[in-house]
Amino acid sequence: VLFIQQIYGGVFLFMYALLRETLNKYWKFKYNKIISIMACREFFQENNEEKLIMSDKFIH
Repeated sequence: VLFIQQIYGGVFLFMYALLRETLNKYWKFKYNKIISIMACREFFQENNEEKLIMSDKFIH
């Protein structure tokens, strides 16, 4: 019984690690996108509001 539990534990840990890795990559991507949007907004706010709207359309 203990042996079977160890196998299931290993599979569970592997699946969990895989899932966590996928989520990390997804969140990093989302986070980078948000950062780039904020950077664009800061950059274009110095110029004018029309370009801000254009940058939003371009990113989304």
